[in-house]
Amino acid sequence: MNNMPSSQKLSVTEKVGYSLGDLAANLIFQTLVAFLAFFYTNVFGIPADKASCIIASAGTVHLPRTDSYSRDRLDQPSSHLQVSG
Repeated sequence: MNNMPSSQKLSVTEKVGYSLGDLAANLIFQTLVAFLAFFYTNVFGIPADKASCIIASAGTVHLPRTDSYSRDRLDQPSSHLQVSG
């Protein structure tokens, strides 16, 4: 089931590296969410409770991308994805 030997462990340096990478991604995400909340409440004038509902509901709904860039890119074969068979 698990092909990796159980004696192989991550070093402290690797753990710190993964943690810092995760921290960086979460800092960017939280900065964008905080800016969105500020923008909705101060620029649009939406009450904070309604703005938080909008942000929470938008985070749970994943709509398909319909812009022309992603459509064009998805129609082209990728050179780095090779299916062997």
